[in-house]
Amino acid sequence: MKKRIKALLMVFVMVLTMFASLVANPEVAKAEDLVLKLHYERPDGKYDDWSVWFWEVGGEGNAYEFVEEDGEMVATKTVSPAATEVGYIVRLGEWEAKDVGEDQFIDVSKYISGTVHMYVKSGEKGCEIVLGEDAKEGTKVVSAVYSEKTVVVKTSAALENYEDVFEVK
Repeated sequence: MKKRIKALLMVFVMVLTMFASLVANPEVAKAEDLVLKLHYERPDGKYDDWSVWFWEVGGEGNAYEFVEEDGEMVATKTVSPAATEVGYIVRLGEWEAKDVGEDQFIDVSKYISGTVHMYVKSGEKGCEIVLGEDAKEGTKVVSAVYSEKTVVVKTSAALENYEDVFEVK
């Protein structure tokens, strides 16, 4: 009886180890275009002269006009693969007014590629995030620096088993 229990326990441990090794090996994918689509809702329905000022934190900003898509007003920005945070301000004209009085931000550090929909309501801080069907989540390499036989790789999130992810040649 004890031999059977030991044998079953051993089989259980082997199966568990097999599944753990499958889960522990992360999928590595090249970061591709990440597209932010800011859907803007105004109760008065007046969108003339409103736009979004987007910027990748640490970079320059630009105005993005709203375009009607499926009955909604949407501003679209393509984000560089290395970006981890994007700022946005919904504004009237050339800064005559801001919809919300302060800069707002979206954390894009966990999005590798695809479409991220941001739903913004006039006068309210923040946004609701909805991932498109093509969106991929994961950890980004933010920077890699080589200095005298040392490589320092910064990622957007902590990695376990980084040896399985990176190979330095």
